[in-house]
Amino acid sequence: MEKRKPRTPKLWEALIIIAVILAVLIIFNVVIYVDTPIALFATLVIAAAYAVYLGYSFNDIEKMMMDGLKGANMVILFNFLIGLIIASWIASGIIPYIIYLGLGWLSPSLVPFLALVMCAAMSLIIGSSWTTAGTMGLAFVGIGVSMGIPAGIMAGAVICGAMFGDKQSPLSETTTLAAGVSRVKVFDHVASMRYTSIPSIVISAVMFLILGFIYCNEGVIDSSDVDVVRNALADTFNFNILLLLAPVFLIVILVKRTNAFASLIMAICVGILVAVLYQGIGVGDMAVILADGMTANSDVDFVNEICAKGGINAMWWMISIIIVGFAMSEILLQTDTFKVLVKALSRVIASTSSTVIATLLSSVLLTVCTANAYIASMVTGVAFSEFYDRIGLDRKILSRAIEDGSTVILIAPWDSTVVFFSSLFGCAFAEWRLFYFMGWLNPLFSIICALTGYGIFYTNKKRGWGKNKYSPKKDEPISQEETEAYYSDSK
Repeated sequence: MEKRKPRTPKLWEALIIIAVILAVLIIFNVVIYVDTPIALFATLVIAAAYAVYLGYSFNDIEKMMMDGLKGANMVILFNFLIGLIIASWIASGIIPYIIYLGLGWLSPSLVPFLALVMCAAMSLIIGSSWTTAGTMGLAFVGIGVSMGIPAGIMAGAVICGAMFGDKQSPLSETTTLAAGVSRVKVFDHVASMRYTSIPSIVISAVMFLILGFIYCNEGVIDSSDVDVVRNALADTFNFNILLLLAPVFLIVILVKRTNAFASLIMAICVGILVAVLYQGIGVGDMAVILADGMTANSDVDFVNEICAKGGINAMWWMISIIIVGFAMSEILLQTDTFKVLVKALSRVIASTSSTVIATLLSSVLLTVCTANAYIASMVTGVAFSEFYDRIGLDRKILSRAIEDGSTVILIAPWDSTVVFFSSLFGCAFAEWRLFYFMGWLNPLFSIICALTGYGIFYTNKKRGWGKNKYSPKKDEPISQEETEAYYSDSK
């Protein structure tokens, strides 16, 4: 039988496959509550059948999935290391000691606000929202919950702070990815992000400050319960102020621009050494903890719950989501499904506002469909570059819209970042999504900037607001030669 030649999908075919995949994900995850990896596996089968329909062989589809897994390798390894650092830092008493100090030092009304501020600072310094959430964030959630503050509020505060720092840090891999695919300097991209991220984080901080005072004034916090938790922590671990040197060490080596993986490995080794030499945990027991997490024998249930975190085996569920999601996404990518959709979208893009909003919505849609922000960032950046050049719109606006619509918003319960935060804090997405204020505000401010011209820059050094407000619809369009010269100088 003669082998069929693969063809590019028609627009209606691309629309149908995206609609089917979205429907399956929503029905499986929201309606009948099928486990997320199974829901994604169903979409993988559908995407593979779709590729066969377009004329691709099973060997072609296998290669597509393998290409997707190559892109997932870094994320998978990072997840393993996060699981190890959480387990080792709990066993060593580092995270419990931070909780112990926080319960004694912090005013309950300020806990959500301080959780946001401290996590934002740490994430800004180290460039990783996941590492921040797994260390400082986990401690703050423990502090807040033990004081009677709902886990959803505390998780929302931590995630807002961690995501803000991540987006504003030039050390973040998602920040550098968005800048790279848009061909702009990282620091130009970070500066552009401030127009949407700073007002978002300021409003979020005010909201958490209000929530903290509401819960404090309602009398939900019982100081006697706090004392019980502190005493239980002190009985379970050996505490010493020197334990705080570990997080300081992690921050210092990351500030020194040490490789992120090497930094995490060193932090894990520090945790293991402290657990064995200071907490008196045997080498064999430590190996079990690194695999399965720690089991505390405290009479206080909360202490046992906070200690039962981390370990390699605890990360497998999320890693399965990453593996299947990347494989499915690569099929849609290599069959040109996304390319067809973006090409059709280009017919309605005629102004600055429509270009930015289309970029934002495309990033959101791709993130929801693929369950990861990496592919959404890459596809959107490559696809929309020419639209920005066409009207002389600076590509740092492209990179900002990509991040606002992919790595910040966190709208789908099957998104790998959503899954990580939910499993880390033992808090369902439904509990913290409404308190993730930054995730809702960032895209909103991105749209406001697009409609008003505020924060919009062009390649001719003009801007879309102020006394000399510039609009490509009213003025002469920027020449292709000028655009190429601008980006040549920016490399």
